[in-house]
Amino acid sequence: MSKRPAQADAVESKRSTAGTPKPVSTGVATTAAMKRLTLELKKISGTTFSDTDPDKFTAGPIDEGNFLLWESKFYNMDGYNGTKLKEMGLDCITLGMRFPAEYPFQPPFVWVKSPKMSGGYVWQNGAMCFEQLSPSGWTPATSIEALLYSIRGHIAGARILYDAKAFDFNTEQDARKDFRSIMASHRDWQKPTVRS
Repeated sequence: MSKRPAQADAVESKRSTAGTPKPVSTGVATTAAMKRLTLELKKISGTTFSDTDPDKFTAGPIDEGNFLLWESKFYNMDGYNGTKLKEMGLDCITLGMRFPAEYPFQPPFVWVKSPKMSGGYVWQNGAMCFEQLSPSGWTPATSIEALLYSIRGHIAGARILYDAKAFDFNTEQDARKDFRSIMASHRDWQKPTVRS
């Protein structure tokens, strides 16, 4: 009886899993992702803002059991949106951020959770039409803080839906549906850009 070489077993294993879709990240991060997210959280936690600072934001994991799911809040949104927020009794715009297990080599999925907004670069279910959040626009050197400042600028022009719907939360699932539509219309955003 002859033994199969280890290489034959490896080839067979590749064949049997070739058509298997990759699982969706459920909170298990790679070592690189955990290391980078820990550094990012430490940096953000060390940032202090006054209550009136126009750039005031918070960001961090929602649950200690899932370090890949974060929430960020933008405060002191001046201009049209800031006025609307105050009229509605709200003090911030809340984002959801889901980091892939392969972070920082793949971009996080970011969506506006509340209030409901539309226009500018924000779709009605919270997805954002923003190339930096796509494989072609993402660079692993982007810090979470820099990303949040960029997003803040992009959502400043969105219109808050000024009715009862504004108090509904956008779900990640609905935002992902809209993001798939965005990516379908921007096919050039789907492939990572090679950066030197």
